[in-house]
Amino acid sequence: MAKRHNIGFVYSSYIVEDIINSNPIFINSFISDLMKITEGYMLGYADDGLTFVKENINDTRNRVEKYNHLTKLYEKTILTDVFKHYHRHPELRKGKELYNKSKNNLLEFLKDVEKDKIAGWDKVELKFYSLLNNGLLENGILSEIENYQDTITELSDFLDFINYETEDIKYNVPTKPNHLIQHSY
Repeated sequence: MAKRHNIGFVYSSYIVEDIINSNPIFINSFISDLMKITEGYMLGYADDGLTFVKENINDTRNRVEKYNHLTKLYEKTILTDVFKHYHRHPELRKGKELYNKSKNNLLEFLKDVEKDKIAGWDKVELKFYSLLNNGLLENGILSEIENYQDTITELSDFLDFINYETEDIKYNVPTKPNHLIQHSY
C-alpha cells in the first residue's frame, strides 16, 4: 500500500465508477493518478468484511462498466422513491410540525409523550413498528439489538422517512437562457 508515515491510500470500486461517469477525456488521466496514489490497493470484501486487496485496475474498470447501467437504474429508483415519499406524505415534509419538532433535538422529540398528536406520526409508527416495539420510537433508547446491520439500516430509513437532515427536493427544470432563445429566431 502507498505509505507515508504509516498512512496508506486505497481506492474503492465506487471511485472507479465516478471516474467512468466523468468526462471521458480525463478517464485515463484519472486512473493513472489513482494508481500513483494508491499503488493499486483497494478496499474489497472478503470473509464477510472489508479488507485491503490488490486488483488490476482494468479488471475493476471492466466490472464497473459491466454493471454501470444497473447502478444508474438503482440511483433513479432511489430518486423516484424520494419524489413518491414527498407527494404521498406531505405532513412529513420539511417545514411541517413533525419535521420542525424533530430537527432540533431528535432524542427529546422521541421522548415526547405528545408526539402521537402530530400529523404523520401514525404513519411513522406503522412503517417502523419494530423500532416502536424495540423502544426507540417511545423513549429514544433502543433495547436489545439482535442484528446491528439491520438495525442501522432501519434507523437510516426512519431518519430519511421523517426527513431528518435530508436534502431539499428541488424541481428545477432546466430552461434555455433568453439569449439562446433569441438567437434561435
